[in-house]
Amino acid sequence: FQYDYECWNIDKLEGIGHGPKEIDATGFRLIQDYIGNFNDELPDNYFDLVISISTLEHIPIDNNLIYGNILKDINRVLKKDCYSVHCVDHTTDRLLGTVDEVWVNPIIPYFFKNQVMLNKYIPFEKVETDPDLYFMSEKYFNDKWAEATGKTYEEFGKPFSYNFIWKK
Repeated sequence: FQYDYECWNIDKLEGIGHGPKEIDATGFRLIQDYIGNFNDELPDNYFDLVISISTLEHIPIDNNLIYGNILKDINRVLKKDCYSVHCVDHTTDRLLGTVDEVWVNPIIPYFFKNQVMLNKYIPFEKVETDPDLYFMSEKYFNDKWAEATGKTYEEFGKPFSYNFIWKK
């Protein structure tokens, strides 16, 4: 991707959520900050596409000020008629047969309530019971996530991605 497009990354590199503390920024521009802080190194109306993968689930819980600032900042840097795509990790224990509760970072419903999306909001309870739901395999979890989470597949729940997109 970086060979065909100008790519930027905004990340404080604090290691939060088992994220990196340092990266090789060869081939892209790195801004060490958080989206939502209105960093002036990120130009207004500049980006054709804003993507986050496995990021928004780490935002502090129940803080509408932070949620609103993230949404405003994304729309600030996004060009008109361009897209913002987000893939948010979520887990379910429903498919393991032990449903305690459905948990999701409230930023997802907040975004759907405050931003017109191209896809419709589907409640997590419905997503989790969809027979076509694709989720992470136990082998991949054990190879890549078990050490970081300190939990077994059964304890953690089956990870899947909740995705949404909007056009500015």
